[in-house]
Amino acid sequence: AKKPQPVIPYQKIIDCYQRILPSLPRVAKLSDARKSKIKARWNNDLPDLEEWAKYFMAVSKSDFLMGRAAPNGNRSKPFQADIDFLITESNMIKVIEGKYHA
Repeated sequence: AKKPQPVIPYQKIIDCYQRILPSLPRVAKLSDARKSKIKARWNNDLPDLEEWAKYFMAVSKSDFLMGRAAPNGNRSKPFQADIDFLITESNMIKVIEGKYHA
C-alpha cells in the first residue's frame, strides 16, 4: 500500500518566508505553480518547517539575494530574490551551497 502523502503546510512555509525575510517581496497568492514547487522542495530538500526556516535564514545573510548588493550589468537596481526564485530547485541548490554569499 502507498504511504499517505504528508500534508504540506504551504501557508506556514509562506508565513515563515515573510517572517524571516520581511524586506523581500510579499506573497500575494499561493498559486498552483508555487504549490507544486514548494511540494517538490518539501519532498526532496526541506522536509520540515525547521529546514525551511534555516534555508530562509541562509538567504537573509546574502547581500545579493536581499537586494543589498550594488546592481551589476545593465540592471538599474539591485537584484532581489522573491518566493518564486527561492523555491526553484536550481536556485535553492545555489543558496544552500553558498553561491550567493560573498
